[in-house]
Amino acid sequence: MNITPNAAGGILIGQRAGYADQFTNGLIPEVIGYNQTLNTTDRMKVESYLAVKYGIAIDQTVATDYIDSTTGVFRDATINSAYTGSITSVGRDDRGALNQKQAKSINPQGLVTIALGNTVLPTNASNINTFGKDRSFFTFADNNADMSSWTGVGAPAAMKVLTRTWKTQVA
Repeated sequence: MNITPNAAGGILIGQRAGYADQFTNGLIPEVIGYNQTLNTTDRMKVESYLAVKYGIAIDQTVATDYIDSTTGVFRDATINSAYTGSITSVGRDDRGALNQKQAKSINPQGLVTIALGNTVLPTNASNINTFGKDRSFFTFADNNADMSSWTGVGAPAAMKVLTRTWKTQVA
């Protein structure tokens, strides 16, 4: 969105100009500002960064790739078109100042938490594990199937499995 300074020359974050009693009642974990309007590619870099860092999936109504700071695709929307539920990633992108070592989707249906290493720790910063190289990502998502639906297809004899399945992509 383009932001225009208010009449006093400032920019309000979390409050509507001229309405002292109308404000955001919640946390704003990060604000990213630029001195120009971003083109579509640069906007997708920012949206991908925020999606990975905060576990907020990019809307896939229109298939949208996740891209790193060099426009490298680390989640291909076309090959993952059947898996758009609770998209979650861990990854490192030095140029993009991203080092997400553990993650869980904020989607209430997101069941899986992932961490670099053997343990999910209280915070990303407390995870001391490191990625082997820059621009490394591991992303997964589910097929949005009902969590109460079970099937015998693909299950061992006399067993059932969830109809919800997950797909991963490593980049």
